[in-house]
Amino acid sequence: MDKKYGIIGYRFGFGGYKAGAEYGPDTLRGVKLVERLKALGKDVSDLGSTDLNFNSQSACRNNIKNHDNVAAALRDINSRTKSALEAGYFPIILGGDHTVSLGTYSAFKSHYAGKKIGLLWIDTHPDLNTPETTTSKNAHGMTIAFLTGIAPTPLIPEFPQSPLDFKQIVYVGLRDIDAPEKELIRKHNLTAYTMKDVDYHGAGKIMDQALSQVMQGTEGFIVSFDLDAVDPALAPGTGTPIRGGLTYRESHLMVEMCYETGKMLGFELVELNPSLDINDQTADFGASLIESAVGKSIM
Repeated sequence: MDKKYGIIGYRFGFGGYKAGAEYGPDTLRGVKLVERLKALGKDVSDLGSTDLNFNSQSACRNNIKNHDNVAAALRDINSRTKSALEAGYFPIILGGDHTVSLGTYSAFKSHYAGKKIGLLWIDTHPDLNTPETTTSKNAHGMTIAFLTGIAPTPLIPEFPQSPLDFKQIVYVGLRDIDAPEKELIRKHNLTAYTMKDVDYHGAGKIMDQALSQVMQGTEGFIVSFDLDAVDPALAPGTGTPIRGGLTYRESHLMVEMCYETGKMLGFELVELNPSLDINDQTADFGASLIESAVGKSIM
């Protein structure tokens, strides 16, 4: 029996570099995401979005901009993801900025208590800065540092502490890495495939290796796809565009291969910023990736 899919919006952008990502979930709905998934014969329910007040900013604390708003948004998405999992849904998370994964991954770890959960992080950035190393103070650049416990103090004390084992995360598509992040990747022997690796070996071979790792000894894995991993000529509507990203087919191949494993537990698409998009080009592309995540294929 096919899965039932639950769409959850993370209407939050204050953890990022530029305002606007908070409108990503509604924009994806606006390009008829739900209708497109139902047209594929999928059982899809829209489970709503975070409902916090995004019209004001909170203070910088612990060297994290908008600290209290970030914490509140993460508690909200964590609760919504837990509820979706308890109801038997495969969560499809619509971002919003990339802080979201701290809330969603922690929800998966709580739901699958005692089991290992892999994380495939398709992104230009490793998001491995800590409050001590960050120059921007943007929380979306610290998500993995908090999940792995590299950041010395937890952002959300009640979330599972250090839920993500270094061996259970695989980076794919990196091409913009800060010096402290490079040191941490080497120090902790994190598996990180850069765009050079994708260029040299090909997306298929890289994904074979990445999927093998995130499935090894795990209940399954979550995919977190940041749209800035894609070349900005294809996906301009994101806050930190950098030339030389994934192509249309590389992006879809990666997501199609994730679906084909039968071990994907959740999918999140993040960092869509409609204020930077051109005629919903990025939103439409993002929706097409979600179609691939639920099983749309060429044949």
